[in-house]
Amino acid sequence: TGFLCGMIFTSATLRLGVKGIALSLAALMPQGLFYAAGYAVLLLALYYYPKINWNFQKTIAVFLAICIGVALECYMSPVLVKIILKVF
Repeated sequence: TGFLCGMIFTSATLRLGVKGIALSLAALMPQGLFYAAGYAVLLLALYYYPKINWNFQKTIAVFLAICIGVALECYMSPVLVKIILKVF
């Protein structure tokens, strides 16, 4: 995911300059924060596995973070991209 994000930012910057950076941020940032939070909970639980057991609260936290990320990707990202395209 990080590699793909870097490729998108690089190609958008090379083709569109500052507009490409703003467009990439608007397209990837809102949902990316929630995806990163959900994956962080999962990876930290896996890293500290013998000390920390997986429980229902962690399952709900990861599920909600991913669901909020999906909802933002569906509803907020297109609106932000349209705003950025109108500004530039």
